[in-house]
Amino acid sequence: MSDESVEGRQRPEGPSETGAVLRPTDTGLRKCIIDANRDFRAFLRAQGIHDYDSQGRGREHRVTLPAVLIFPDGSTIESVASLSRPQSGNGDPRIWFKHLPILCEAGDEISISWSGAFEVRNISESHMNQPASSPSIETSGGDIWKEMSRLWERATGGGEVAARPTDDVSSWPAAPTTAGVQEAVDWLKSDSPVPRLLFLVGGPGAGKSYAAAMAARGLDPLDEPDPTLAERKYRFGFGDRELVIINDATITSEDETPTALARDIDDAISAGSLLLACVNRGVLVEERSASRDDGLGGFGSQVVNWLHDSHAYFRGIDVDSDDGPVLTDGVDEAYLRTATLMDGDVTHAEAAAVFVDACSLLEARPQVNVVEGRLTPLQYRVRELTKRDALLDAVMSSSDLFTKVIDRIAQHAWPTNEGAAFLDPFAANLASLSQHEVRRGVLTTLRASEIVAGTRLTFRDLWGAIARSVVGDAPERFASTNPLTILLEMQPTSTEPVARLRELQRLAAYRFSQSVFGVGADDLSLPDDALSNPVTRFTSAIDPVRDALPGTLKPNSAESGWATPIVEAFSGSSSSDSPLDTLRRSLDDSDPFFSAVTEFDDAIDDAFVSAMRVERLVDRDRMSLIAWYGRYLTRLYAISNGIPAFRSEIQAWTSAWRMSPSLPDGLESKLRTLLRPSNIPGSLTGNSLIPVLDSRTSPLIGEAPVAKLALESTTYSLSTSRNGDQLFLEVMEQGMASPKILLDFALIRQAMSCGAGWIGITEVSDDTSPRLERFRSARLLPGALGNSPTYVVAQGSTQQRVQVGGPGK
Repeated sequence: MSDESVEGRQRPEGPSETGAVLRPTDTGLRKCIIDANRDFRAFLRAQGIHDYDSQGRGREHRVTLPAVLIFPDGSTIESVASLSRPQSGNGDPRIWFKHLPILCEAGDEISISWSGAFEVRNISESHMNQPASSPSIETSGGDIWKEMSRLWERATGGGEVAARPTDDVSSWPAAPTTAGVQEAVDWLKSDSPVPRLLFLVGGPGAGKSYAAAMAARGLDPLDEPDPTLAERKYRFGFGDRELVIINDATITSEDETPTALARDIDDAISAGSLLLACVNRGVLVEERSASRDDGLGGFGSQVVNWLHDSHAYFRGIDVDSDDGPVLTDGVDEAYLRTATLMDGDVTHAEAAAVFVDACSLLEARPQVNVVEGRLTPLQYRVRELTKRDALLDAVMSSSDLFTKVIDRIAQHAWPTNEGAAFLDPFAANLASLSQHEVRRGVLTTLRASEIVAGTRLTFRDLWGAIARSVVGDAPERFASTNPLTILLEMQPTSTEPVARLRELQRLAAYRFSQSVFGVGADDLSLPDDALSNPVTRFTSAIDPVRDALPGTLKPNSAESGWATPIVEAFSGSSSSDSPLDTLRRSLDDSDPFFSAVTEFDDAIDDAFVSAMRVERLVDRDRMSLIAWYGRYLTRLYAISNGIPAFRSEIQAWTSAWRMSPSLPDGLESKLRTLLRPSNIPGSLTGNSLIPVLDSRTSPLIGEAPVAKLALESTTYSLSTSRNGDQLFLEVMEQGMASPKILLDFALIRQAMSCGAGWIGITEVSDDTSPRLERFRSARLLPGALGNSPTYVVAQGSTQQRVQVGGPGK
C-alpha cells in the first residue's frame, strides 16, 4: 500500500506523534502484509519505536514487537507485530499484526498507537456502529446445530443410508443420480407397445434403492407394504400396467427358487408389466450357476446371462436363429447396455441395464440421450488430475451433492461467540468448504484415493466423506448428535502454553484437512479404526505427508514438487516466528490455501508460537510439536490445492486412460522395462529372457550363475483398452495378443520406479509381482509361442540359441 492509498481522509500536516492510520487491502489481508506508509514510519521514528531506514532487508532482519487488538466493547486479543523490509525492490517497508482479519475487513481504517505495545483499533464507521456484545454461543444458533446433527444419520454407519420405494427421499439434498439412471427410469416409464425391463446393477450404497424410490414417487402401491421391513418386491399402479420394483434381489423367501430373478423377469413379460430390478452382482453369479437351462430356456435365464456378461452372451448366440427366444444386441457402453427380447420376428420386451458403479461420482457424468425411444449413451471420460479446474458442480454428482449439503447447513446463521475463547473446528470446516476452490481440492483428493485404491466411492461413501469433512469422526465416537455439546467438552482448559497446544491437537483432529485422512490427535499413527472406515481406508493411502516433494507448486505439472514453502515456513523457528504467516507471505495471491485458512487455524498457530517461546521446553518435545504442526499445515495446504500423495503416478494413470489405446511415451518405456527387462540393463543390444524351467518367471538380468533355458522376447507392441473406470494393458507379439493385465495405480507406480533398464522396488511390489508372474508365464504357453519361438541357454555372460524340437515336431 503506497502513501496515497489512504484516500478520502484528511492527512495531518506532519507526522503524528500519537498514532497513525492504515487501511489494509484485500491482498494485504490475504498475504498478511501491510505497507508501512510514510506517516506510519514517521510515527515510529517520533516515538522511538523503530527506524525502518536502519533495518536490514529480508526475513532474517525481521523485528517483532508486542501488540494488542482492541474491539469496540473493550475486549482485547493479544497480537504480535512483525516489521520487515522486502528482500529486493523499492517497495515500502511492511508491517503485520497477528489476528488482524478478526478485527477488520479490506478497506477498513485501523488506528495504531503505542503504549508499551501497539494498540490497534478499527475506526471505520461501520465497525464502530456494531453492537457492543453478541449473544452467547450456548443460547443461539439452534437451527444450525440441529442441521449439523443430521449428519450423524448420513455418516458412515448412520441410519439413513438406504431407501425403500415407499420412502420419502426428499428430506435431504440429493445429487444427480449416477450416469444413465435418471434417463433410464424416464425411458422405463415412457410410452411403449411392449413391456420394458430396467436393471440397476451394482454394489450396495450406489443409489439403486434411491432410484427405485424416485421411480415410484407419485404412484399408488397395489399392496400394503410392511413399514418395519424391507421387502423384495413392490407393485405400483401405472396406467393400465403395473410397475414391479425388485428393491433388493438378494431378499428371498421359502417359496422362491435359486432362480428367483429369472422368474420375476418371465412373470413381468407374461403380464405385460414394467420391471425395475435392483441387483447386486453376487445374485447374477448365483442365478447363473443355478440355471439348469444354461441360457437356452426362457427369457429370464437369458437376461441373467446377458447381465452377467453381455460380451460373452452375444458371442455365444446366433441372432438369426428362430429356434427360440433370443436377445438382440443394442448399445453397449461400460455403464449402460440395451437389448431387445425377440422370439422369431416378435418383440416381447425391451431391456436396459445401468451399471451404477462403473463410473466415478467424482468425474463428469456422461450424457445419455433418448432417440426415437432408444437410450443413446455418450462415452464416459476421465479427467486428467491436473486439469480438473474446468469441472463444474453441475456435471459431477459428488460436487453437486457436496455443495448442496454445505449450502444447506450454512444457510442458517452461525452463532457468534462472546470473546475469542471458543474454538470451533466444525465452523472452520464450513467456512473453508463454502469456498468452491477448497471443495474442488477435497474432491480431487477423493478422486485420487479412488485411483490408488482401484475402486470407486459409492453414494454411501460420499455421504461419509462429506460428514467427515464437516464433523470429523464425531458420529463414530460420540453417541450425542449435538455438535455444540461435543465442542464444549473439548474446549482447552490449560493456560500453560505447551499443555494448551496439546489440548488443541484434539480439536485440530476435527479440521477437515486432518479428519479426511483419518489422522488422530497425536498424528503419530493412524487410529485403529482408520483402516476399517470406508472413507479413510482409501484416503489414508494418499495422505500428502507421505509424499511431500520439495519444490514450488506448478498446478498444471504433476511432476513439480510443492512442499518447499511449508518447509521454509519453519526454517527460522524462533519464538516470535509464525509459520502460518510466513507461509501466507510466500504464496501467490490466488492460492486456494488462503480460502481454506480460518480463525481456527490462526488460533492453532498462535498456540504453537506461544509453546515455542517456553524456554524450559526440552528439545524432544519441541521437535515433536514442530513435526505435528508441520504436518498440520502440509495437509491444509495440500488438500486445498488438490495435492495427494503420489501425484505424478496418479497423473500418469489418468493420462494413460485418456490416451488409450496408446500410451504416453515416458510411461511406455518404463512398462517395457517392468514387463520385459533387458538381460543387460541400459544396453541397446540386450534382449529379454524369460526362464522356462524355473518355478518363477522372473526375467534373467545380468550374468546367469548356472545354465538356464529361457525364451527370448521378440519385437512386440503395447496397447491399452478401457472398460468404464478400468484400464487394461495388452502385448501384441507375432500377431498374437497376450491376456490382458489390469493397468492400475499399483502397476504404474511399480513401472515408474524403473530406471536405466532396472526394475525398481516400491511398497506395492508384493501386490504387482504375482500379476506380473502370471502375465509373463502366459507367454510360455504353447498357444502363445507363435511359429518360431527363440530359446537360448544363458550361462554367465554368454548366450547360445538352441532349436527346440525338429522337423515335424
